[in-house]
Amino acid sequence: MPTKKKSTKKTKSTSAAALEKRVEELEQRLNGSWLHSSNFWYRAFGVVGHYLAAYFAVALGLLVLALLSALFAGAVTAVVSVLS
Repeated sequence: MPTKKKSTKKTKSTSAAALEKRVEELEQRLNGSWLHSSNFWYRAFGVVGHYLAAYFAVALGLLVLALLSALFAGAVTAVVSVLS
């Protein structure tokens, strides 16, 4: 039989203070981000940097897949030539 979760009710002042703290921390983190800068060039280079990081991650994955495929094809070719 599943047990019921205990509800922990916070007072409105406590939850509002916690939310205000979280929002303030988030604003401080966003101020350091190039994507949210007021300067156009920082935003542009931030976007290009994210694009390049994603491109290299995808390219690395495809390279590993291609190398594994080549290795598998070579192994299959070796086995077929031995059996022939």
